[in-house]
Amino acid sequence: DLDLRFFKNLMDIFVWPEVARRQAAGQLPTPFGLERFQILMWADEGRKPQVLLNEEVEIVAHVKLTTSDLIAADGSVPLAAIERVNRITPVNEPNAAHATFFQLNGSYHLVFDFTYNRARATDRLVRAEEFFAGAQSEIDAGRLCTCVELLWSCAELAAIAILLTVPDPDMLTKKSQNHKARREKFEAHGKLNFPAHATLVKTAEAHRAPARYLEGEVPDETELRGLLEDARGLIEYAHRRLRPIGEPEDDASETASSTVSGVGPSKGISGAALQ
Repeated sequence: DLDLRFFKNLMDIFVWPEVARRQAAGQLPTPFGLERFQILMWADEGRKPQVLLNEEVEIVAHVKLTTSDLIAADGSVPLAAIERVNRITPVNEPNAAHATFFQLNGSYHLVFDFTYNRARATDRLVRAEEFFAGAQSEIDAGRLCTCVELLWSCAELAAIAILLTVPDPDMLTKKSQNHKARREKFEAHGKLNFPAHATLVKTAEAHRAPARYLEGEVPDETELRGLLEDARGLIEYAHRRLRPIGEPEDDASETASSTVSGVGPSKGISGAALQ
């Protein structure tokens, strides 16, 4: 079973070595009853994954309830009222990818989301949308040159937002400040993931010299409106990559969730139970 193999790989590579390390340091008892874990991963260069165990695991969960009648005045709900966990996010780690394992209502659940730098990427995407709105206003007013400049800024910021979601430490260093290197990285990534928008940054940048420096001919309104539609599609793709918490489960997502059965007793799992 693919889910169980993936789970065991996480255990063998991350969790059991961390348990053994803490046991050797006298920080955990032997045997140790494992009830839940969370593996946090960052794209920051040199930052190693962190493994949280049992009570160290804190999450914010987006769930589907069996009925809304069981929601208390303070917003709390009994665990038995949760029908399905749609999505979770680690507490206080908005830029971390994660794999989280926990028990709920008699079943074990493994939820993983390998979207990196969500908070950083969201900030860039919000700014990209501001430039997009400005570009639309400028073209509607007949100011094509300022539209080009705003379109380029929009496209580059949306590209940065998308590139931040993959584990590339260069995006968090001065290397990412080079426009040419960033554009080439975006094109390579885009050809595999969103080919329809992969050349948008390059095209918008090529129109800057005519628009800003009077070096050549400014594209006409029809071409610019086509590029704006391309930018809209790129922004929509970035939103699908980032999926704000609370978004409907049916939206496209890089988050996966599975129920892992047969991995141990309800009060915790031990190394022997997973061999």
